[in-house]
Amino acid sequence: MKGILTLLFFTYSLVVFAQQKDSVVNLSIPNNDTTIHKIVDIKAQFPGGEKKWNDFVKSKIENHVGALINDPRSRGTCTLQFVVNADGKISDVVALNMQETELARVFVKAIKKGPSWIPAKINGQNVRSLHIQKVTFKTQ
Repeated sequence: MKGILTLLFFTYSLVVFAQQKDSVVNLSIPNNDTTIHKIVDIKAQFPGGEKKWNDFVKSKIENHVGALINDPRSRGTCTLQFVVNADGKISDVVALNMQETELARVFVKAIKKGPSWIPAKINGQNVRSLHIQKVTFKTQ
């Protein structure tokens, strides 16, 4: 009887082990995935990288410098949050702070109307991702 129980236990262990080995997780992401990812393999980025982003910010500040200077609440760092879709288009742009300032207004509009971004990637596939971007305006 003891030998049969040992054999059954050993067989059961093999079956359980085999089930674990046969479990395969499909890591491909469907094209119609609407998930907004916070953790990705490669983050979304402005086309041309950080230097081009800084040039973009500088041009927007130069175009609106009068309005920004006239709004003392616009001095500081505005944090923007938005979604970079799998095709690089931007959506759901919001200012997380300084919402009622000229700085927030200018940059929410600039991001909405700006160029498409290079989308984030997971397993080599473009995905929707949440992006946080900060913009600082100060006068001397």
